[in-house]
Amino acid sequence: ASAISYLEKLLNDTDGATASAAAIALGQIGGPAALGALKTAAVATPAVIEAKFVAARKLPAPEAAALFTAMQRDAKLASHQRAAAMRSLLDVDPAGAVSRVIEVLAGTDWTLKQAALESLFASRAPGLISSLTGKLSVWDAPTQAAVIVVFERRADAADGYDASAGVG
Repeated sequence: ASAISYLEKLLNDTDGATASAAAIALGQIGGPAALGALKTAAVATPAVIEAKFVAARKLPAPEAAALFTAMQRDAKLASHQRAAAMRSLLDVDPAGAVSRVIEVLAGTDWTLKQAALESLFASRAPGLISSLTGKLSVWDAPTQAAVIVVFERRADAADGYDASAGVG
């Protein structure tokens, strides 16, 4: 714990390289104490954000999911960082992946939507195709088209979606 408190002080060092190195070290240490220290950084630099990702991957799944959810919803983060948090969230909480993807696809953030759509190509979540098919008619036309493209490119597209049936 003494290393963590020392590194925490260095997070706000006026020398950017020193502050970044402290963030990287805290991320590699991981755990709740290191994450707590990272949250005290005066500025959420790219090194601090990356360190949070690294540290979160060392947490139990429920704790990592909570952190990734908070990061995904943090409007102060860049859109690509929020998208990375969403993808990480899908990885640590596969049981909630379908509902999270549906939530993102209903939103207006296209960076998040693109990350969600990309995740669909590899996802083997049970009921995915039928769940998404049931929501197609409530999404905007570009989202509908993108989801249909995913359906057509998936090996299991025949398991619940018929492109000739239309959107509805």
